[in-house]
Amino acid sequence: MKVKNLILILGTIIAYLGIIAYVRMSNERTLEERYYHSWREDYIKNKNQNEQYVNAAGRNNPSFALSEAQGYGMLLAAKAGEKHLGSWIDFQKLDNYYLAHRLTNSNLMS
Repeated sequence: MKVKNLILILGTIIAYLGIIAYVRMSNERTLEERYYHSWREDYIKNKNQNEQYVNAAGRNNPSFALSEAQGYGMLLAAKAGEKHLGSWIDFQKLDNYYLAHRLTNSNLMS
């Protein structure tokens, strides 16, 4: 009887810890995905079919692009691609905008 109770208690503890671990790991992934997609909706603007820029003004203001925002956006798109939250096309469109708006003979954006 004592062995059965011990096994039942041990099984319950292991199941509880397994559920907690699963929820913690899946919750982090869900949060990352939600924040990335929310950021894309609020800050990424289409210039044309092949170019996108990061709206440095935010969602409710007239949009404009800054090189720093574009760079951070490209970094976020690359990191999201590593985690399968975004695609290569997301990064490529941001990069196309950067390449189209560089200063002559420079790596800086105009």
